[in-house]
Amino acid sequence: MSLRATLRLVAKPGVLTALAFGLSGAAFVAANLLLARQLPVEQFALISLLVSIVTVAMVAAPLGIDGVVARNSVSMSSALLRRVLLSSTVVAVVAVVYTRLAYSISPATMALLLACICAGSIATVVAGYFQAMHAFGRSLFYLRAQDFALFIGSLAAVAVAARVALVPFAVMTAACALVGVAAWRDAALRGGAGAQYGKINLREAGAYLSVQLSANLLMQLERLLAASLLGLRELATLGVVLAVVGPPFRLLQLTVGYALQPRLRAAESSAARVRLLMNEVAQAAAIVLVACAVLWFATPFVVRVFLHGKFTVPTDVLLAALVSGALKVCAGIAKASMTALADDRELAYIGLISWIGIAVAIAAAAAGAHIGLSGIIYGVAAGWAVRVTAAAYFVGRRLQRERA
Repeated sequence: MSLRATLRLVAKPGVLTALAFGLSGAAFVAANLLLARQLPVEQFALISLLVSIVTVAMVAAPLGIDGVVARNSVSMSSALLRRVLLSSTVVAVVAVVYTRLAYSISPATMALLLACICAGSIATVVAGYFQAMHAFGRSLFYLRAQDFALFIGSLAAVAVAARVALVPFAVMTAACALVGVAAWRDAALRGGAGAQYGKINLREAGAYLSVQLSANLLMQLERLLAASLLGLRELATLGVVLAVVGPPFRLLQLTVGYALQPRLRAAESSAARVRLLMNEVAQAAAIVLVACAVLWFATPFVVRVFLHGKFTVPTDVLLAALVSGALKVCAGIAKASMTALADDRELAYIGLISWIGIAVAIAAAAAGAHIGLSGIIYGVAAGWAVRVTAAAYFVGRRLQRERA
């Protein structure tokens, strides 16, 4: 195949999406393994916790504006980005105060956490803008920059033989800040630096925020609950297991969701949407089965060889992580479908049910914590099951109405 033909293939949305998420997933795995090997157990647990908090907070920080932009309901402008920065600062302050009170982080870490959340939220909104414009290369760069920033931080930690989480987290924050500035300039120039944004539909923004935030909170809930219910040492073990097992399922979840949403919106009929969904589900199921088989044997080997016995992978925890991963893929398809097809009212209902799912996950994880990490993972998986069931119901009802 010629270089030109190869570039044309890579430029296709589906291939480009898979490639971008694959590279970011590989960067995430490598970063976590390097940090787990370099840092003391408690310090590795701390940076895992900080990354989880950043991931949740930067989704909450735009207050749903990223979803409104991605659905092409409002124009991009510097004025809109300033509004996002203001809301991001408020959310970041709340997240920093919570982390300080719960985990006694240092003032330097607090400042870095605030900056990282604000920069990540700007990149998230700009990623949504370029996704709506079908500029997938730019969108994916801003969307997955956090994984590469973490990888750069892990390389820095190894290079200077760091023994504290502050070093890689500072480098990660600096990289995220550079990406946030680049995203602002890129979007402002394309949207018009002096342009004014139109009125934001608060109901649409709130509904999208509820759906998106509940999904990301569920994604990080295992780590957050492990830290609270079992302690940092158990969180470190969970971080290692999820670093190896999680990314393949996360890759499939995000790839399916990212590519499926605009394709469902563009489909010309209900029958075409049903065919598209059935094909995506069949392909995802086949990949999940293969991934589970490979990860069952590969995960203990990778951890043993790379970390030299510093961590072990309990069989019950590995099985729970695989079950949870499969449910997360189902949730990715469900989220993309409901974001593409549901109206504002249905999105609000799904968002409400998703929060009920989080309540179920917390209660089930708390009840299961007495058996260890696997109990927490299964508990959170119950929350994913609630979310998937609700989304499937509303999407199915919407498709039936379209065919009637």
